[in-house]
Amino acid sequence: MTKEGVAFASGTTGPECIVSGGLGTMQVSYQGKTYYVCCSGCRDEFRANPEKYIKEYEAKQKKK
Repeated sequence: MTKEGVAFASGTTGPECIVSGGLGTMQVSYQGKTYYVCCSGCRDEFRANPEKYIKEYEAKQKKK
């Protein structure tokens, strides 16, 4: 998915983008942990507010 919610990588497997939920293809690190993003836009969003996206991602993972 992109930030707008349009699926672009359905049926693929791999790491999940911490921002959009799409296929994570780029690594970003924060406080010694590695996360994945799908594009430079999501990378910039994550870097601007990592705590927000980590909190949302962890809450989503608990629901799975």
